[in-house]
Amino acid sequence: MNEKTLDLRQVHTKHDLHNLLASELDFPDWYGNNWDAFWDVIRDIDLVTLPKRLILLGFKELSEKLPKDTEVLQKCFADLKQEYPSIVCEVIYS
Repeated sequence: MNEKTLDLRQVHTKHDLHNLLASELDFPDWYGNNWDAFWDVIRDIDLVTLPKRLILLGFKELSEKLPKDTEVLQKCFADLKQEYPSIVCEVIYS
């Protein structure tokens, strides 16, 4: 299975989070480091291929530091699953 683990334990800011997501998920260079850009990228299979399983290690701790951003992140993945069922990416919030 195609699986990727992102270690969120060293993320302290929204900027850190977007940098990690962009780097680890191979987003294009023009990625805008905001949630609208994140949504645009993850739903476009010509731009990025998400792993079949994405493990977000340290998510609980990050949600205490960045509650709004982690909520938006979860919503993006939930919307992706609902609106684009052909894009299979199981997200595990660990």
